[in-house]
Amino acid sequence: MSASRAQASRSTRRDRTTSSRALTDTYSEFIAGIELRHLWLAALEVRNDHGPTTPQPGGVRVEDEATWEPRDGGFRIYHVYDLVFSGAGDTETPIATLRVTYGLEFSSALPLTDDLFEVFSTVNVPVNTWPYLRELVASILGRFGWQPFALPTLKRLPRRSSRRRSPRGIDAEAPEEPS
Repeated sequence: MSASRAQASRSTRRDRTTSSRALTDTYSEFIAGIELRHLWLAALEVRNDHGPTTPQPGGVRVEDEATWEPRDGGFRIYHVYDLVFSGAGDTETPIATLRVTYGLEFSSALPLTDDLFEVFSTVNVPVNTWPYLRELVASILGRFGWQPFALPTLKRLPRRSSRRRSPRGIDAEAPEEPS
């Protein structure tokens, strides 16, 4: 690598580090100045294609995405979860689906920006909505006539790049049926 390319590479790394530190400082200040005012179930679509008996243990895929809009003195977020339940041995044909949308309204001392939202929607928003989703899934499965189970604990780290805008997802295994 030429000396000028090496110097440009070090400069780019330094710029990214400086930019990252500035975002971290701004994010910390932003978090200190927000309060969750309202959290509600905004929409729910449920489909059971299996029927009223508990299926053989399969899996559930959970994907989520969030959008936001500014409000006077804060902002509103819509956090959408898409869940697809699959039966044992057939991950292609869903046996049930849920689409759940939670609304969250925050007051904020600082305005929310797209850069702040990238981190906030990945880390903080699910911290607020995931417990409600876990309860809802267990309740819905019981209403299906299926053996309810709890979704696993959500574990997320901030994204490394703000360029990634695809939905986030996790896969979970349904528990074995009690004997």
